[in-house]
Amino acid sequence: MGRPKNSTDKKKRKVRRILNSAEERGIVEDFNDGLSKPEIMVKYNISKNCLRDTLRKRNVKPKITLEIIKNFESLNLSNKEKISGIYGIYLVKKVDNINFQNPKEASEYQCPKIYVGSSVDIISRVSSHLNDLNKNKHYNKTLQQDFNTNLFNTELILLEKDVAEEKLLDIEADYLNTWNFNSYYNTWKPCNTEDVIPFLKKAISLETYAKNYSISKTNFYQGTPCKESNKVHCKSGYSQIQVKLNGEIKYFTKHRIAYWEHYGVYVPLVRHLCDNPACYNPEHLMDGSHRQNILDRRGDFPELFEKKWLEFGADVELLSEFFKDKWQQNQEYRGTKVSYSVFYWEKKLGLREKYPEVLDKNKDRRFSISCRTKKKNPKVKVKKPKSFYDTIMENAEKVECRWTISNNFATFVNATYLSFSDQEIFDMLKDRYKSLTHPMQIYNTRCYLGLHRNPSEEETFNRFLMATGSMGVV
Repeated sequence: MGRPKNSTDKKKRKVRRILNSAEERGIVEDFNDGLSKPEIMVKYNISKNCLRDTLRKRNVKPKITLEIIKNFESLNLSNKEKISGIYGIYLVKKVDNINFQNPKEASEYQCPKIYVGSSVDIISRVSSHLNDLNKNKHYNKTLQQDFNTNLFNTELILLEKDVAEEKLLDIEADYLNTWNFNSYYNTWKPCNTEDVIPFLKKAISLETYAKNYSISKTNFYQGTPCKESNKVHCKSGYSQIQVKLNGEIKYFTKHRIAYWEHYGVYVPLVRHLCDNPACYNPEHLMDGSHRQNILDRRGDFPELFEKKWLEFGADVELLSEFFKDKWQQNQEYRGTKVSYSVFYWEKKLGLREKYPEVLDKNKDRRFSISCRTKKKNPKVKVKKPKSFYDTIMENAEKVECRWTISNNFATFVNATYLSFSDQEIFDMLKDRYKSLTHPMQIYNTRCYLGLHRNPSEEETFNRFLMATGSMGVV
């Protein structure tokens, strides 16, 4: 349809770009590989609307954005309440490190990556994640690498709470299927059961699954022998087979195939009740959660501890005496030596919540898990509040650099910091103070004395104090 006869608009209209199938597949592949939308638009010379229509046409899942994340509740680790559900850990690039004029950097800021997990005790589990990240020991290498760059702020959200333990993995899989997989730090990708079933049907007909096993003469569970694979391919002891169908290859562990063949359900996690990873006897397999799977590795001990805990009425002394060959009695409790492992295992198995009536009968155990003996009428020492100057002096002593807060030095910095740069002050003082080795020491001294040149500098330093949870080191 042309312009009206008397129209004054003489601008040439941009011709709509029509993509062929190969280009559409290329756009989808680039988007799934992590290429930002502005980069794709430039690469294929298409508009924003054309890119949006192409992704919708190809049923490509959207990436998670800050707008979506803001709809979820923030997770507060200071809350001691036990929460069961799904959580998220995401890294947002610090605003100071972003050039918002650059479309790629702006897109990366708006679409952060997230790690999704589930637990019966979210606070404890997330605290464990953060502890591993701070120690550079986290098993997710990509998450650890981004965390180590110090270019991101770590944020925590609660995706869903009050979830029953048997439903945790299913709901976690639903969240992992909600957004584009490039939005996640998770390396495990939940599969679509409908896509997997044809491969499972072929797997049970393969000779490597149907015949390549032996009946164990030494490993049993409830009187039935283990059906052990003759070949174990994984370091963890599980047996894995390759299934090829229509040019596509998938890998399965034999015990997951056996569970599907026997029960007709392909579940996210299959437990070995016999604690034998090479076994794929369906009578020895059961679905469950990660927590239950870890407890299975303890053998019969959790069941034994729960039985004795009920038998002794949660009495710490009797339990410590019964398990004295297994645990050291290294804690003092009400004047006697007991084992702290009693408290650890009753918390691990959730016995206090499961059997509250036992604690009601045992009044000594009703209100406290702590095995520390409280002194009667303790004397309260009233400490004089320390000045900001005294606190800094203590930090300086710890790192043997008292020179940084000496009266003459502090007075000089206070008198000159508005007129001279840190480098210039450093040049003035480096001959007098031999411990001065870098201009950054001038900056540190200013910040700890509260001598900020601008509000952004003060805000940056305050974020540092909040992140470290202490006064830091001068």
